[in-house]
Amino acid sequence: MKDKELRGFEFILIANQMLSIFKLSEPKVINDIPWLKFLDDYYFLSVWAFLICFVGYYRIDGIRINVITVILAEICIVFQEYDIISYNYKSYNMMVGLTFVLLSMIVYYAFPVLRQLLTTGTFKNIGFVSKEISGTQVSVFYPTDEKYTKNSDVSYMPYSNYFDTLHFIFKRQLGIRITPPKWLIKLSGQVMVKKLMGVINNANLKILNSKMPIVVYSHGLSSNRNYQASFCKDLASKGCIVISLQHQDEDYLEKVSLPPKELDFVNTMHQAVIRRKEQVKQVLDFAFDKNKLAKLFKNSEQIQKSHSFQLNDKAIICGHSYGGQTAVLCGLDDDRIFATIALDPVMSIFDLPSFKPLIEKQVNKPFLILTSDNFNKYFGWYKQKEGLSKWLSNNTNTKKLLLALRMKNTEHVDYIDAALFQPRELQILRKDVYSPNTVSMNLIMINKLAEFFIFEALQKTPETFDSQRALDKFDDMCKNAIKETNPLEVLQY
Repeated sequence: MKDKELRGFEFILIANQMLSIFKLSEPKVINDIPWLKFLDDYYFLSVWAFLICFVGYYRIDGIRINVITVILAEICIVFQEYDIISYNYKSYNMMVGLTFVLLSMIVYYAFPVLRQLLTTGTFKNIGFVSKEISGTQVSVFYPTDEKYTKNSDVSYMPYSNYFDTLHFIFKRQLGIRITPPKWLIKLSGQVMVKKLMGVINNANLKILNSKMPIVVYSHGLSSNRNYQASFCKDLASKGCIVISLQHQDEDYLEKVSLPPKELDFVNTMHQAVIRRKEQVKQVLDFAFDKNKLAKLFKNSEQIQKSHSFQLNDKAIICGHSYGGQTAVLCGLDDDRIFATIALDPVMSIFDLPSFKPLIEKQVNKPFLILTSDNFNKYFGWYKQKEGLSKWLSNNTNTKKLLLALRMKNTEHVDYIDAALFQPRELQILRKDVYSPNTVSMNLIMINKLAEFFIFEALQKTPETFDSQRALDKFDDMCKNAIKETNPLEVLQY
């Protein structure tokens, strides 16, 4: 179970309830079994043990099915212990309590949590700051030499009213009749509030002797700037400064009719992507000014005075879904970007006449497009297959630069951190969205492929770059390091 974690306090909580029910059903037996009597004497079989474990449970995960079953089991125990229910119903109450305890144990083993991914680069500690650049909120991930403490960590929640934003986006994207209620979104999203990213808030930037690449990350619709923290952290551990933007697409979605119509929705999002492109431009303007960039970090004076601190003169852009489309658009149109990675991108913007020249122009820099199995099946509006096919057909002579791949056995949100803080039970139920048994390995593979592609591009010029070298490194990693079957398939439209 390399990607999952069975935690001790969960087991103790369930064991406490199992023993409590046993004590209530057979109280005399407790005194005849030494280890049970010892636990009873030291209040293990008590409401205090439940409260201590439950607080730990909730603080880490928020509300999961296991939390609900242990609460219901504890209610049955309290009813029994304090004679709240009549004698005639006590046996039924005990059976119900035991059922909830057994359900807790089943959920504990069947749906363990997913571990936070470890970074794979040289720099294990990752700094983090949340700032505003030219009116856009950003999260910045970067290497630091400060030590990690839990008190300095930051949760995945990007801002306090994010659930209001998420509810609004769902309503505009899905329509009033099928929009989940706001209370349900807030309840299911409590894990995001509790889950920490494994970063050090407001840490010093580690000044390296080599040039530090700038990476810009663009999130998808109904996503946020912290959703891809494992991807951003992994690149930061290789010496990159990663700037993840908050796009606030809801400003444009206000214009979408309800219930949403396909043409209305797509055209509105086209306008949102154009603004996204402008946000990326403004962030790059800021990032390539060394003195401005230095002010993001606590040790800004040291950075400005240092002769060692240097930036790579060109940037990388990455994105997922609508962020993938944003990345492609920016990569095609901004000469400061030398490599682009689009994870399961929307491709509908290629329908706009104003961007037709970009699609017809031969690419002159590396592009990596990584798609999932069923994007077109679930998101037909976004024309990934059609747009990608048109683009590839216009670039038949640039296969070394434009690499389009399908990653087998993946779904659209396997490319972001959603599964790391969504309840495991929800992942099992939503098999159309999540691949819970392989999601951590998928993320590791995506991170490594991005690393091979980016650093191959850093070491070569566009004229000498060959995407096959990145693929060969990835295949070697699958065979020798992680012992997994290579899931990549080169797309040929």
